[in-house]
Amino acid sequence: MSKSGVSENGVSKPARGKAGKAGLILNPSRVDKRLRVQSGVKRVGGVTSIFVTAGVEHVLIEILKASVAEAEANKKKGIAAEHVVAAVRSHSDLWRALDGMVFTSQDELPKATPYVTSTFDKERAKKRKEVAAA
Repeated sequence: MSKSGVSENGVSKPARGKAGKAGLILNPSRVDKRLRVQSGVKRVGGVTSIFVTAGVEHVLIEILKASVAEAEANKKKGIAAEHVVAAVRSHSDLWRALDGMVFTSQDELPKATPYVTSTFDKERAKKRKEVAAA
């Protein structure tokens, strides 16, 4: 008979957390902490965070699958924000689940660079372009 955490040959097993035991990628401990802090409930069941984490992970996997399919349809190697938005909008179940979400794309937003950079940085970038062109 072996002790907890020790295998038959006496070598200790690596410790496994909730995520490893449940086969999840996301961390249920963070979800558990959020449930306790944000919901205002003093007591949360032990497996509640595991079920919520599994649900969130499943939705994320579906979004990624649809985004990969959208990127491949556009003959792109990487996933961009536009692919995620198009994938969610074209998938009926995801669209209903994320109905209240607002998606913005980079095309709709103005560039922040002119408002953030100083005139010194703008002049330096202009000189670099001139040197590179020459």
